[in-house]
Amino acid sequence: MEIIDLLDKISFFSTFAARDKKRIAEMPQTFVRYDKDELIIQQGSMGTAFFVLIRGQVHIIKEEQPNTILATLKTGAVVGEMAFLTKGIRVTSVMAAENGVVVMKLTDQILEKLGSEIREKIKDQLILLLVERVDNMNKALLRHNTNEKMG
Repeated sequence: MEIIDLLDKISFFSTFAARDKKRIAEMPQTFVRYDKDELIIQQGSMGTAFFVLIRGQVHIIKEEQPNTILATLKTGAVVGEMAFLTKGIRVTSVMAAENGVVVMKLTDQILEKLGSEIREKIKDQLILLLVERVDNMNKALLRHNTNEKMG
């Protein structure tokens, strides 16, 4: 399957024009394939890139509990963005859950090569993603507080 076809199925790229997706697909070094149990992100490493899951599933794990899967993420998920944006240390590891996982690895250098228009769209998508996560956490906190008051 063509990279553009995969990008078309991912909501992160829904606002991107066909020419933007073509430009992204023409940068093959940004697409990396992993097999089951290969680490995509190593806990404790510096956040020099973030990843969009193009195909497959990944597990989120902590080194302190290597046999415990904190979450399983599917195609379209974005991982590593917090450490990338803050240039901080990774707090979890991300491991391929199956063979043939494909991620789009985005670094500052890749974003620069993609050009300002695509870079701005990527930043807009990251902002939307982070706002959605904060909103979900606020709703969960509200539910928790409501349940405590009722209990």
